[in-house]
Amino acid sequence: MSTVYQILFLAFCAILSLPSEGANVRFCGHCKSVVPGAPCRLKHCKISPEGTCVALIIYRGGKVFERILGCRKKTDVTCGLIHVDNENAYRYDLICCRDKHFCNEHYP
Repeated sequence: MSTVYQILFLAFCAILSLPSEGANVRFCGHCKSVVPGAPCRLKHCKISPEGTCVALIIYRGGKVFERILGCRKKTDVTCGLIHVDNENAYRYDLICCRDKHFCNEHYP
């Protein structure tokens, strides 16, 4: 496992959180799926109107290698982050959404 992959994974895990419930709460998928195309063993987290569902999609050699889903308390500039590690053939996409319940489960 590359050092960059480990750092990104640990950083992503550190930002996951469960915001308090409210009238406008949305639910997001919250899981790690190592096998591409495998369904999440459905767990969920909740976001407030300021929060966002996230999907970290990790590609290796151009194919989906891993998918990690979760919640963030606030939307910020890291949404849409794309990092390419050409040395180890990895690409990391951090996708955010909040338009509907479990919106982050519809990415590769």
